[in-house]
Amino acid sequence: MENQKAFIATANYIRKVKLPFGVGVITSFSEEDAMNLTIRRRYLETRNEWFDIEIPDRRTFLNLDSLLEENPKECLDSLFSTKALSFLFYDEGQKFFKDMIGLIESKTSIQDEKNILAQKELKNFYDSKIEELRKLVSTYSLIQFITEKARGNDMAITSSFLSMVGINGIIYSEDNNERALIFDAKNKIMLKKINSKILDDSKFTEE
Repeated sequence: MENQKAFIATANYIRKVKLPFGVGVITSFSEEDAMNLTIRRRYLETRNEWFDIEIPDRRTFLNLDSLLEENPKECLDSLFSTKALSFLFYDEGQKFFKDMIGLIESKTSIQDEKNILAQKELKNFYDSKIEELRKLVSTYSLIQFITEKARGNDMAITSSFLSMVGINGIIYSEDNNERALIFDAKNKIMLKKINSKILDDSKFTEE
């Protein structure tokens, strides 16, 4: 997958913010939006600065305004992977594995049959967890679900978890603009060019 062009106000570069659905760095798909997010100082004529950047393909982002099943296949495959499920349902998984060993031992003493039974039981366990996630319906409810499982209900842990399994951020709308919250800005944002200009509405005069 190829990177895509985006923009970011210099004041937002590598400055993490906490939003109701994630922790990361705010980027814009519109250059005008990034320009409008540049910091301005009252009473001074200051230059506004923003970067042209590249961020990962949007297929690696969840969309906050979409139903869960409407998200890109790449994101859903990451979310429903064994790696993601084993982390998300760690405590339940540990109990399941412990119970499964006793169940299999009671059914057969043949190792090949044990292996087949174990694979079948594991598949059933992970399939049941995928269905549990699908019932959440919306992307926002998914974020809430993961956060409730995080230690201290920490949104930063939710963001780190999603980043770890291959989801780079959240696309959302604000002020009629589409923006992307990047979880791992240090490794996922590539600077291309700095822009500098005095914008008309950044010139303030004392009343």
